[in-house]
Amino acid sequence: MRGLGISRVGMGVAAVVLASTLAYGQDPQDQTPSAPARPAQGAAGAQGAGAQGARPMRGGPPEALPQMPMNGGDVNRDEIIGHERAELEALKSGDMATVGAALTDDAVFVDSNGIMRKPELLKLLGDMKLKDYTMSDVRLVPVSPDNGVVSYTLTESGTRQGHAFSAKVFVSSAWVKTGRQFQCVFRQETTAPAK
Repeated sequence: MRGLGISRVGMGVAAVVLASTLAYGQDPQDQTPSAPARPAQGAAGAQGAGAQGARPMRGGPPEALPQMPMNGGDVNRDEIIGHERAELEALKSGDMATVGAALTDDAVFVDSNGIMRKPELLKLLGDMKLKDYTMSDVRLVPVSPDNGVVSYTLTESGTRQGHAFSAKVFVSSAWVKTGRQFQCVFRQETTAPAK
């Protein structure tokens, strides 16, 4: 019985640690019921959130975002999310060299087509032209002082093998610092349910 009590305490501590880690990863503009309360950010922050929930992020200059404290260090939320956005911008402009450089050589991509490695993904993306995209509900979960997982909703449109498409997907990307640069080591896209 005593071992069972310790196990329950350990599970409770693990749940609290997980909840606090996820709370750090919440978007400060997120207005969903599960989002933790955030201190007011002044008039600009109040206007940006609005009654419609999280402010979508479009391509262009990145907004200033706070540092994320974790394990005695800082995860640079601006930088990691900026790399995710830069990869989308490179895809939009057709700069496949930049897209390829943003991925580690052993990167894995998972979507409804299955599991792909970097060469397969680059071939698939080479047949696609991204016309427009919007990132919304952006969150970052710190993994270490330099690494993190970005999750967001991606609404995109363009052409794939000459055919027009539009999609809404939930994306999670793991970014790691390799030497002096960040690279994506894993990405999963899940198609949003039709409403």
